[in-house]
Amino acid sequence: MIKMDRIKKALSFFDQLSPKDQGELQRFDLSRLSRRAYKEFWGDMRAQMIPQRLGGSQMLSVLPPSFFSTPDWTTFAAEIKGIQEVLRWPLYHYKVYSAAGYTSRQFFDETEGSAAPGRGDTNMKSIGQLPGNEMQVVVGVHVMPIPALADVTGAATTLPVALRDWYTILGLNCWMEMVVSDKEYIVCGPLWMFPQTWGMWSSQSAIAAGALNAVVPVVHGDPSNRSAFHMDPPIGILPVRPFKIVLRWGVAQTAITAGKLGVILNGWKIRAVL
Repeated sequence: MIKMDRIKKALSFFDQLSPKDQGELQRFDLSRLSRRAYKEFWGDMRAQMIPQRLGGSQMLSVLPPSFFSTPDWTTFAAEIKGIQEVLRWPLYHYKVYSAAGYTSRQFFDETEGSAAPGRGDTNMKSIGQLPGNEMQVVVGVHVMPIPALADVTGAATTLPVALRDWYTILGLNCWMEMVVSDKEYIVCGPLWMFPQTWGMWSSQSAIAAGALNAVVPVVHGDPSNRSAFHMDPPIGILPVRPFKIVLRWGVAQTAITAGKLGVILNGWKIRAVL
């Protein structure tokens, strides 16, 4: 029979609890619960280790297995106290890509309140940083092109031009810079290195007047996510730390029609409940 003193030895976070809290936890000792109830409460050893890693006491056994494939979470939690929530959460920001093109385009420098389409463009709460009670653990980075509809579809006898334009926008003399607290964490190009790995994949060819319009979407990366750019190890963006993503081009790459270009920081939000 597993006794409470053995659980204390295995889970060092118990040592941080007050005598009163330790007494409360004795109610969940195996000697007072059925084996089924004990297993449902404590989960497996991975779930038991979560409070030690994150510094909190909330049971997090409902997290998916992928959560535990990351390095020791204390690396990211060193400056956070009282963590209570871990959420699957992508940070994203989309901006207009003008027909004239750019030599640089910075992302995550707007909020959902200041961006014209609001959450249609970004879910940032603060300009260039996270709120004081949140941090982001970035496990993947994606660049998503959204060409103008007029360039993606064409008349029955006209081939769309989006793929031609965006091939050079994403692939010719371009790179990404990820900066957190004035330190570079990514310098890599071309932008094809950061595939979106999702999107529309249909393609039809024009054959004659009156036929279906040609549709050629610009999607880069295998939709199975096997081609995704994984941050290994992940990067932890701490609260109120300045960060930015800048896409750069040696020479501005033009497009027939203005479209949009987005950056997504895929990962986990760690949020203290105030």
